Amino acid sequence: FFPPTIRIHWTKNGVDVTDESSLSQYYPNEDNTFNQFSHLPFTPQEGDVYTCTVEHEALQTPDTRTW
Repeated sequence: FFPPTIRIHWTKNGVDVTDESSLSQYYPNEDNTFNQFSHLPFTPQEGDVYTCTVEHEALQTPDTRTW
């Protein structure tokens, strides 16, 4: 992604748990873009729903992944 400013949000069952996650520094790629890692440690229970949402100015809408 470029520029390097990005926002990442985590939820568990619709409740924000971003404070429980970690976010790496951003790392440059050879093509002058960047990458960054976010990690949310958890042990899922039956019925739990986790989401990770990425917001970046290059995205027209936030990108959300659900587990």
